[in-house]
Amino acid sequence: MKLKLSALLLSVLMFLPLAACTKQEASVSGGANDTAEVISNTEAAAAETSSAVTDAPEANETEAETEAPEKDRPAPVGQGVGVNPGRVTWAYNPNAFTWDGRGYWWLQSNFDTDAVKKMMIDVICTLAGKTDINEALDALIRDYNKRRTGEEKGYTPGEKIVVKVNLNVTGNGDAGDKNIAGYYPSPVTMRALAEILTDFGVAAGDITLTDPSRNFPTYVKEMIHEGGLKDVRLIGYNDDPKADFDRQVRWSRDFSADNWPSYNGYETVNPTFWPTDYTEATYMINLFNLRGHNLAGFTASAKNHFGSVMPACESSPGVYTYPDGFRTNPPSWAGIHHYVAAKDYDWSPPELWSLPQVPLGSYSVLVDLLSNDDAGGKTFLYLCDGLAATVMQGSTLTESERWYSAPFGDGTRNGRGWTNSFFASQDPVAIDSVMLDFLLAERDAAEKAGDGDKWQDELPHDHTADNYLLEAAQAGSAPSGTIYQDGYGNPIGSLGVHEHWNDPESRQYSRNLGGTEGIELIRIDY
Repeated sequence: MKLKLSALLLSVLMFLPLAACTKQEASVSGGANDTAEVISNTEAAAAETSSAVTDAPEANETEAETEAPEKDRPAPVGQGVGVNPGRVTWAYNPNAFTWDGRGYWWLQSNFDTDAVKKMMIDVICTLAGKTDINEALDALIRDYNKRRTGEEKGYTPGEKIVVKVNLNVTGNGDAGDKNIAGYYPSPVTMRALAEILTDFGVAAGDITLTDPSRNFPTYVKEMIHEGGLKDVRLIGYNDDPKADFDRQVRWSRDFSADNWPSYNGYETVNPTFWPTDYTEATYMINLFNLRGHNLAGFTASAKNHFGSVMPACESSPGVYTYPDGFRTNPPSWAGIHHYVAAKDYDWSPPELWSLPQVPLGSYSVLVDLLSNDDAGGKTFLYLCDGLAATVMQGSTLTESERWYSAPFGDGTRNGRGWTNSFFASQDPVAIDSVMLDFLLAERDAAEKAGDGDKWQDELPHDHTADNYLLEAAQAGSAPSGTIYQDGYGNPIGSLGVHEHWNDPESRQYSRNLGGTEGIELIRIDY
């Protein structure tokens, strides 16, 4: 591997030891041409990240000179979060997912399983600035605990870790159906994460992967439970997840004051609760996909929690039942779709789906989901499976979902490629900001290639998907004037840092350009 860094850092890196970022061994195909490219801005960051990619890389020519942030770029808003504040790591390996469109996309034969695990290890190590995966996880958890409780505490055996997986496309039908056409965090991805956690010292029975409103397909369970992982808990809609009726989801806005219309005898605003798998866990990992969304513009770490809230109605004092018609559509039961529309949206029935665009400077329910003490408040790691990004949440995965934009494609229809990426951060606002930039770059590349209609239902040029990011970054003094709380009446501050990159070619943010605040995007190639 070869390491590309800013010219200002080359003299420093010549004296740095370069080591492999793994205690577990994982091979990556590509051989001598593998490249690790790191865009960084400080000597300290260089020392931490240069050894987090593998096989003794050496310093190489400068890709982009470090310079002061451009004067015409808006300053970042909010405050970076994490052991390396505002850092987002990105691993790209074009050989990780090579499905040719035939058969089921999720079959293990379509993945280089070692490469997928290696990518996940590398983004976590580079995020923490460590060369060993177990040391990296320890650093992330200690940083999380210090921010949450003031005590720099590591993981204690017996503590439970819940992973919220975005399984939106799996539905709630026959769990044995193998023909699920949409992409979700792959079984290979979920198994790799479970292996990493158990090797770290978490008992398999203390790990729960869940999406309470969607199914875990039978074949996914079989693939994950192979070998020594049979005790990992996989809890989907078909596994009868339980709500904790002592932990109602509390919002920072009174939805009833907005007078949304009722539907089919139900009020549009109804109570929801957190799953017991959340409330009993000490830590959370948010595992989501890179994709657009035909209501919210895009879906990433915050939107993932639309599948977390569980609907219930109080049939008598203290007695709750689950409304059958909304078990798989809890956001409509709660009435929260109204607060994420990035464009005017009309669908049927209009009582639920006639939704006006939310203007910039408006309350966002996504901020509440990230700040709530039982969801975002427990999250120490955000991971994106970007192996096969799609236009929208309901897209059928076909070869037409391959991307035009570099480095995935060459800008032509025949030169498109799978996104084959993993991303990691401790900062939900930063990672979601980066996700939006990638999606917007792909929209523009598709337009340039003559495929201009492809993204217009998700990210039209007058979208307001940034509203949530601006609100979350400035949650302590939000542009909307909302006093955001943690679900228990306590006001919150900034949830992370938001900005856009300088351009889709160099993909640099303020920290990459020498700033002391903002996002830092670090790329690892193979």
